[in-house]
Amino acid sequence: MQHCSHVVTFPSHSYEQLYQGVRRCWRFGQKHPVVVDTVLTEGERKVMINVQRKAKQADEMFTRLVEFMKDSQGIQSVNKITNNIEVPSWIQSIK
Repeated sequence: MQHCSHVVTFPSHSYEQLYQGVRRCWRFGQKHPVVVDTVLTEGERKVMINVQRKAKQADEMFTRLVEFMKDSQGIQSVNKITNNIEVPSWIQSIK
């Protein structure tokens, strides 16, 4: 089922489980839009609200991570030697 594009899910509190299940549809070679239907009862509405909160937090965390990585790539390593290097006499005699 590597190329399925329509999936039906049932709510659980695990955002990772939902994310992985949906991502399986977006593998290389997928040629169709991916449709996800979630079947839930009125009592499971709070479960979906919880999963949506976790999804928002994951998106925010990923955005901050990307920004952090951009900042770290902008740091330049500066190696300035201000003193003359003294070579020990025993190294100078080896030739």
